[in-house]
Amino acid sequence: MLEINNPPNPDDEPLSIKSEFVSLCDEFSAFNNYCAFFCESVSLHALSGKPMDKVSAHGLERFAQALRDKSQHFDNWLQELHVKM
Repeated sequence: MLEINNPPNPDDEPLSIKSEFVSLCDEFSAFNNYCAFFCESVSLHALSGKPMDKVSAHGLERFAQALRDKSQHFDNWLQELHVKM
């Protein structure tokens, strides 16, 4: 789902900055959709006025941690690209 990995280059050649940027944009677009889903889900639950059970709360926390980890991954990736430029 929110794995943090950069697919290996089949030719073991360094990706051009342009190719790497395109990959970053594609991954970020998918990540953005996960963030929108998470925000909408939490918002709908909050509006329902129902108490959250422990299993749902645990699931939300795990998903939130995955989003934070992936966000840090993108930050690191952007810093690496910045250095390469």
